[in-house]
Amino acid sequence: MKEIEGDMALEGTGNMGKRIVSRLRPNYIAVCQPKDMEKICPEGLYSQKYVSNYTCLGSSDPDEHYAFPSGHSSHSTYLTFIIIFYLQYRTPSFWGVIKHLIQLLVVVLSIFVCLSRVRDFKHRLSDISGGILLGILFGYGIIYLVLGGFKKKVKNLSDNYSLL
Repeated sequence: MKEIEGDMALEGTGNMGKRIVSRLRPNYIAVCQPKDMEKICPEGLYSQKYVSNYTCLGSSDPDEHYAFPSGHSSHSTYLTFIIIFYLQYRTPSFWGVIKHLIQLLVVVLSIFVCLSRVRDFKHRLSDISGGILLGILFGYGIIYLVLGGFKKKVKNLSDNYSLL
């Protein structure tokens, strides 16, 4: 249950960060489709000027202003951190290779989630990095500060039986 509370705290912190930073998503221009784009952003000398007065012809979703940090990256990294450490300290040693394969699969899936957000033009690498860092910090905090580091390690089955 503490893991769920940690995830809720992560969500609140991430949303607060999104509101404070208010960074546009990489696909904002394609979604907004500003009116008279050629007049607002002429090519050439003034192509890098800051534009604050424009009218969107496309959809103007408020979510387009909340790119940093990536929520998908922070949640997938947090969950990955919890699963990896749980498997490492709470599974019996006879799981061996299976445990490590599950851990590898979880890491690969988390990396896929993070990179798919860049591929879909929802985030930049810095948004993803911020989400990953946030997920690691909350995962570490829950595991070591709240749960005590999963100190109770499962004993081997062979420890329960002795040869006479």
